Amino acid sequence: MRYSFFLLCLCSQLVALEQRPLGLTSLTVETPQTKLKPTAEIPKWLDGTLVRNGPALFNIGQTYVPHWFDGLAMLHAFRFAGGQVVYQNRFLRSSAYEKMVVEKSLDFPGFGQSAGKQEVAFIPNANINVATFAGKCVALTEIPLPVIFDLETLDTIGRFHYQDTLPKAKIWECAHPHTDQKTGDVINYHVQFFPEAKYVIYTMKKGSSAREVLAEIPVTKPAYMHSFALTEHYVILVEFPLFIDPQDILKGGSFSSHYKWEPSKQMRILVVDRQSKELCGQYLAEPVFAWHHINSYEDKGSLVIDMAAYSDARTFTHPEDNGDTEQNRMARFVRYTVNLDSKKVVKEQVGPSVEMPRINYNSFNGKPYNYVYGYDDTHDLEGLKRRGLVKIDTKTKHSILWSLDGCIADEPVFVARPGAITEDDGVLLACVLDTNARKSFLLILDAKKYTEIARVELPHHIPYGLHGDYLRSEL
Repeated sequence: MRYSFFLLCLCSQLVALEQRPLGLTSLTVETPQTKLKPTAEIPKWLDGTLVRNGPALFNIGQTYVPHWFDGLAMLHAFRFAGGQVVYQNRFLRSSAYEKMVVEKSLDFPGFGQSAGKQEVAFIPNANINVATFAGKCVALTEIPLPVIFDLETLDTIGRFHYQDTLPKAKIWECAHPHTDQKTGDVINYHVQFFPEAKYVIYTMKKGSSAREVLAEIPVTKPAYMHSFALTEHYVILVEFPLFIDPQDILKGGSFSSHYKWEPSKQMRILVVDRQSKELCGQYLAEPVFAWHHINSYEDKGSLVIDMAAYSDARTFTHPEDNGDTEQNRMARFVRYTVNLDSKKVVKEQVGPSVEMPRINYNSFNGKPYNYVYGYDDTHDLEGLKRRGLVKIDTKTKHSILWSLDGCIADEPVFVARPGAITEDDGVLLACVLDTNARKSFLLILDAKKYTEIARVELPHHIPYGLHGDYLRSEL
C-alpha cells in the first residue's frame, strides 16, 4: 500500500496496533526540556525555536480515530542557542484531549468524525500549524479558534480571542495564514456558511487581534481550499471544484464527508486587489486539487501561481482508495501563469513530485524566487520505508534529493543565515523518522549544498507531522 501525503489519513479502526506504520503509531510520552547532543557541530547563529505541530495520539486501546487529522495535537519544540539544542514535547490541552485522555471517549468533533453540541469553553484540537498573532504563539486548525501556547514551556494557555464582530463559530478558517513581510500584517480568509455562503478575506494589523474585512466573495457552494496565495498587490484564492452544500452541514456527520468533487466544473482563480478591496478578476482552468500553495508572484501583467497539485481530489474524498496511484496520489509541482488582461491561463509542470512545500518565506513570499523545498512524495512508505527531501530550482527545473534507507522525512523548514545574500544561504530543519531505530531525529541540512550538517537524535519516535515554523528568540 502506498502512503502518499494524505493516504496517511488511514487511521482506520480496523487496523490492529501491530500492523500500523510507525508514523501512525501513537506517541504518549511528554518529554520535559532535555538537552540533546548533535552528531556534529551546528551553526551557532541558530538562535530560536523550531516548533512542530501534528497528530500524536490516535487511539483508546484498539479503537482509533477515523482520520489522521483527528489525532490529538502535540507540540514539539527544538530550542537552539550557542550550538546547543534543547527538546521538549507536550500535548495541547484541548477539549479533545480531555475527552480522549481523561474521559477515555472519542466523542469530539473532528475532520473525519462527528460529535454532539460544542461546549461553550471549547478548545479546538489545533493540530495543523503554528503562527504568531498579536505577539502570542498560537496553534491552528480549520476551526476559527486559535489556541495560545507558551513558547518556553509549551503550556496551553487558552483560546485566542479575536477582538471583532466577525463570526467565531460555525465557519471554516484557513490554517495557513500569510504575513505581509513589509507591514507585519496577517492576511487570511474564512468561509461563512450561514445565513449566506461567502469567502471572507481579512487582515489583522501587526500587534492587533481585530480582523478587518478586506473583501467578501458570495458563493452558492463554498469550495475546500486548504491554503491560498499572496502577492504584493493581490490575494489569490484557487477554487478547486471540491464543493460543500451548506445545508448538508445541518444533517450532521463529519465535516469532510459533506464535500463532493465535481470535475465537470472548471477551476476558478479568484484575484482580489488588496488596494481597491475588489474582486478584480476570475480566471478559469481545467480542475486540479491542491492542499498547498508553494508561492505566487506578479510578472509583467501576469500572475504566476505555483502549487503542489494532484490530478483530482481523491486524497481528500477517498483516502482509502488506491486506484490509479501514480497519477492521482502524487503531488506535482505545477505552475499556472495567468494573464490578467487576456484571461489566458497557461499550465506547466515545473518539477518532480513535492509535498509540504516551503520556501525562503521571509524574503521571497509573493516575489520571484528560485528554490522550493519539500518532501519527495513518490516512495512507498509501507514497503520501502523511505521519503527524502527534495530541492527544486524553479528556473532550471533541476532537483536535488536527500534520502536515506529506512528514513521518512517530514516538512522541511528553511532558516536563513543572518546576513545571507543568496536565496538558499541557510539551513533546513526537518524531523525524520528512522524506521530501523524506531526513533526520530532532527535533520539539519545545508540548504545550498544540500548536504547533512548534523542530526539531533530523539529518545522516541515522532508520528507523521503536519506543519511548523522557526520562531526567532526575539519573539
